[in-house]
Amino acid sequence: MKKILSCILCGLLFCLLLVCACGPVSDFDRTVEEDQFSVDCTVLNTTLSEQYALEEGDLVVVSHSENGGKFAFQIGISGESPIYIGDSSAPERFTVRILQSGTYTLSVTGEQAKGTVTFRIMRSK
Repeated sequence: MKKILSCILCGLLFCLLLVCACGPVSDFDRTVEEDQFSVDCTVLNTTLSEQYALEEGDLVVVSHSENGGKFAFQIGISGESPIYIGDSSAPERFTVRILQSGTYTLSVTGEQAKGTVTFRIMRSK
C-alpha cells in the first residue's frame, strides 16, 4: 500500500513539475530597420524593445492590427517617465510627437497577442 501511494505521489509531483515548466510561449517575426521596428506574431507573451536616436520634432507612427489577445505599447527615454503608454484599445494607427531629443525605447508587450505592430519613425529633417 505504501509503495502504491508513493508511486501515485511521485507521478503527481512529476505532472506538477511538467506543467510548471511550460511557461507562456511566443512565436513571432521581428523586423528592425533604420526607421522602423515591426513585429508580426502568431502569439506574443513577452516584451520586445528597440532603441532609436530621435530628435525633437520627429514623429513615431504606431500601427497595429490585433487578431486576439492584448498588446501594450510604451515609448520613452530610459530612466525617465514614458511619453506614451497605451494598449491595443488605442486607435489602429496613432502618432506620438517627440518633444525632446534623446535615445528612445519603443516597446510592445503581448498577452496571448496575435497580429502585427509597427513603429515607423518620420524624421523632421
